[in-house]
This record gives sequence, C-alpha cells and structure tokens, in this order.
Amino acid sequence: MKLTRTAARVQGGRELIFEEFQRPEFIRRALIVELDARSAVIGLYFNSTPLGTVAWTPESGFINCRSWESEDAAMTGSFLQRMFPAVLHNGAERPEFAARIVTDVLAGDARAPLRVAIDECLARGATEFFKTANARDLTR
Repeated sequence: MKLTRTAARVQGGRELIFEEFQRPEFIRRALIVELDARSAVIGLYFNSTPLGTVAWTPESGFINCRSWESEDAAMTGSFLQRMFPAVLHNGAERPEFAARIVTDVLAGDARAPLRVAIDECLARGATEFFKTANARDLTR
C-alpha cells in the first residue's frame, strides 16, 4: 500500500489514506488514519475487498466490523438485482473477524514502519507515533 492522498479534517486534523489497487479504479485494500490537530491518531479504518471493513478508535477499540455480501447473494432477488448486482455490507461480525480484516489490510504493505505504527496503536493504544520523526517514513 502507498499513501495516495491526504484530506483536511475539521479542527485542524487530517486523514492519511493508504491504498492498494487491484486494477485501475478498483481498491483491493485501504487504510485511513485519522489524525487530530496535534497528529495523534484518533481513528483507523480498514477496508479489505474480500473480507469487509472495520474501524478502530482509542476509546472503543474495534467498532462497526462488517463483512461483504457475496456476489451470489447480491444477485438474488429481482430481475434488476440479477442484472445490476451491488455488493453491500452484511450485518455486524464477531470481534474476531476484525483481526482477519486488519491482517489482510496490513499484509498489503511491505513497508515495516506503517505496520509497526498500526500494531502499536492496536496493541497499546500508542496514538503518538505519528507525532515522531519516524512518521516521515509513513508518508513517502
């Protein structure tokens, strides 16, 4: 994965958006790192195309863990659904499923500094990593 864009957030924060494309215009894996005005991590969002999505916050840990509906399930129903299937989220998944999504998303990054930073956030809530000099390695 590589840093593909940044976005300004309300109250001076920003988002770092890391993506890996499977083909043009189709994202295979994505990670959004939300930073406050002091560059502390206030949230992470993981997106794995085969598995699903999950968010993480320092206060709540993993939240909103969802798997993707299968293509077969998307095509059941009306004629229009079969002709123009739209793959949607399933209901909430068990907390263990979040670990599978995170593992898949981070497997797409060969650069150790990003994996180390995310592991620190998840394991110890160490949200200060992006404030340090090491953070420069993540945004190249």
